[in-house]
Amino acid sequence: MICKQIKIALLFLASCLWFYFPVFAAGQGESRLYDLPIIELKDVVEDWFLQSGFQVSFEPIERGELEIYAEKGYEEWRIVLWHHSSLATWINAGCTVNGQSYNGRAEHLWKHISSYIKEPSGDTKIKSSHLTLPDSVLQKIDTVVCIYADTDGRDIQLSGFIIDVGGLIICTAHDLKPLQTITVVLNDRKELPGRVVKIDHHMDLSLIDVGVRLENAVPLTKGRNMLQMGERLYAAVCPLVLSKTFYPGIIDGPPRRVGDQVLWQVNMPVYHGSSGSPVFDDNGRLVGIVKGKYRHTENIGFIIPFETLMTFIKDGQH
Repeated sequence: MICKQIKIALLFLASCLWFYFPVFAAGQGESRLYDLPIIELKDVVEDWFLQSGFQVSFEPIERGELEIYAEKGYEEWRIVLWHHSSLATWINAGCTVNGQSYNGRAEHLWKHISSYIKEPSGDTKIKSSHLTLPDSVLQKIDTVVCIYADTDGRDIQLSGFIIDVGGLIICTAHDLKPLQTITVVLNDRKELPGRVVKIDHHMDLSLIDVGVRLENAVPLTKGRNMLQMGERLYAAVCPLVLSKTFYPGIIDGPPRRVGDQVLWQVNMPVYHGSSGSPVFDDNGRLVGIVKGKYRHTENIGFIIPFETLMTFIKDGQH
């Protein structure tokens, strides 16, 4: 009787581990962590299998994880993807041939993903735009800031914007840590020490306090939640890094769900250092924040919606 109870308990524990740790479910699979969002890594993996002549299928798992199945002849693969952060993803790959585990086979997949990441993105030359910017957008220039931090020995640069003249600034969360001390550079090039006072890596948002009164802020009471396909938008980017401060774009795809978070897809230049930039509509109303882009593309970007920003601010309000 005792042995039977132990067996039942072990089976229950195994089922719990399967639910919480997808890596264990892949058996003999190997795991890697890559600096790609899950939606992009999924496309990279699928492309590799399709080019190799595999039949590919997908199966969503709880909490936004994804299983990928690939089959060709006697060779079968089971891939599990799950979030590490907003711009990084864990992948576990298991391969069998004739029903027998083939441990070294995953090395080919790792090489494909690594080569994809290392390839130049082709956007090192920043293109200028002759589009006339609305005055309501140009007036927001003084609210944009540059953010610098040292995280684990790496120099980090982000964009951000002032949301309260009392000294509060919003930016993205990837590469930042709670209570981290950072440097904030205002539009007039004045440098201020800042501190991360609130952070949510799931939403990919951070709140920074510089502890002094500032002159201008983006009015959140005039932000917008709903956008239309084809609507023109403008991202205001850290001016100390790029040759331009504003970059135009348009909504070119429906909202995309990444796990349980919604992102707008935009046709807009997204360069290194522009993550965290405020995005405005033609009337200068805040509609979102630049999150990132598809690697190796100049203009496929993603925006964190204004609604997500407001949820972040109101949840345990500072």
